[in-house]
Amino acid sequence: MKTKGNTVPLRCAIYTRKSTEEGLEQAFNSLDAQREACEAYAVSQRHEGWQVLNTRYDDGGFSGGNLTRPALQRLLADINEGKVDLVVVYKIDRLTRSLMDFSKLVETFDRHQTSFVSVTQHFNTTSSMGRLTLNVLLSFAQFEREVTGERIRDKVAASKRKGMWMGGPVPLGYALVEKALVVNESEAALVRSIFKRYCQLGCVRALQEELSQANTRGRSRLQRDGATETRAFSRGGLYAVLNRRLYLGEVHHKGEFFEGQHEAIVPAELWTKAQVKLQNNRHQRRTGKRARNCSLLAGMVKDGAGHRLIPTHSTKGDKRYRYYVTRPGGTEKKRLCLPAHDVERIATEQWLQMLSSDELDVQLHVEDPTLGASLRANAERLVRRWQSMDTPEQREILLQANVQVTVNDRRIELSSEPVRLSALLLEASKPLVLKAAPGKAARVIKTVDTSFIKAAGETRILAEETTVIAAAMTPGHKTLLKAIAQGRDWAKDLIAGEIASADDISVRTGLSAAHVARGLKCMNIPSTLIENLVAGKGPPELTWAAVRRLNSTTAIER
Repeated sequence: MKTKGNTVPLRCAIYTRKSTEEGLEQAFNSLDAQREACEAYAVSQRHEGWQVLNTRYDDGGFSGGNLTRPALQRLLADINEGKVDLVVVYKIDRLTRSLMDFSKLVETFDRHQTSFVSVTQHFNTTSSMGRLTLNVLLSFAQFEREVTGERIRDKVAASKRKGMWMGGPVPLGYALVEKALVVNESEAALVRSIFKRYCQLGCVRALQEELSQANTRGRSRLQRDGATETRAFSRGGLYAVLNRRLYLGEVHHKGEFFEGQHEAIVPAELWTKAQVKLQNNRHQRRTGKRARNCSLLAGMVKDGAGHRLIPTHSTKGDKRYRYYVTRPGGTEKKRLCLPAHDVERIATEQWLQMLSSDELDVQLHVEDPTLGASLRANAERLVRRWQSMDTPEQREILLQANVQVTVNDRRIELSSEPVRLSALLLEASKPLVLKAAPGKAARVIKTVDTSFIKAAGETRILAEETTVIAAAMTPGHKTLLKAIAQGRDWAKDLIAGEIASADDISVRTGLSAAHVARGLKCMNIPSTLIENLVAGKGPPELTWAAVRRLNSTTAIER
């Protein structure tokens, strides 16, 4: 760093910091003591032109482990504006305890020709030796901070193993008395009521609505502006209450639970009953048993880049069309919208082929002959039962086997995890420990080559030989076939003389003249083309909407 000439006054900014707020309310606190020592040192350097600025840069209750401190940020802003020539601190660790942060501060000081002085640690930052001394001191300061953090973490862990409450928001049902949890009887009764009503209703949403109608609210909270607010229970808040083992008289620490020193307010039997309900509801949501229209592969389909496809649907009249689409709001350049019936049919075919393989035990790395025979027999039984199972049952099995479906530009790939699939087929309670041979894939994979086309206004999935793999007839072609049949009936009535003209058809049916004219255009479509439509091989461009734009049936035939 460069220092200003002695003839030029040096504007000195004094920075003070204290890690905790303890004692800051005193008339003369640690921050005042630091500033007094720095001012006395500045007075002794008055012959060098030092002049203390009146602006105070005091950070009370802020850690030195980072730079996100309001007074320090004001100091850096004043340095950037050229208002400070010299920064004075009582000790180096008052400025920062991080070596990396200090290097950033030194760069800022150098850039603005600002010097730095520690009152109790004499060094000169303008020399290389002074910088070395400073870095050594900061290394020890950072080491002390890390050791202090380890001691605090060890102390918290030891205290929690003894069941002590170690701070945080006081949970509903308790009050904090001398750093210990004490039962608040009125709130404890509310907590027990929440558990009982959930066990009776079996639904958090219904419980929330009941509490809202009864105007039952949680604890009053103090806001930043000093006002108090009592909020209604949210679904998330109720889930948090129902899952909190603290109400059993236990303390949680890093995945372990210890007997607490506080009194339990929920009986163990009631708490267990609520957990069983929660677990069952969670399982039903996962498998789709509670869904009105369950998607077989929800959460299992992804594109070639690994982005998950989510189920969605649209309705037209009384019909519901399901799709798997790229999640909205993502950054993917290519967005997919695939008919669910195609994807699910292809995936099911590949799944059943996987189970029917004569080498299934080899693919799953099951070496024991007895287990292998049992595995193949159970797989055959599952294949025979598959079509008679409902969608939630099928979905539960696919989830247990950890099935994933990957949709690429040229193929659809279904894969399963060997240990999960083998445990499913052998009806084991836990996944088996299997050793894959060197070079073997970590998952069992079945692949079918496909291509995507636009047909009748939607994406269709076709095999390489251009035959539709799943759900042969598209909704657009179904509409066209109905119109062809209707048009032929009208033509027969016209020929038989039962109807005089197209206008009479419009009057009788209540359809528009344009609709009737379009239907009559379809009456001479060749039977071979109709057969292709029924087989799902009709031209993609031939739709009911396209017929309206044609001037003759000759154009249709072409």
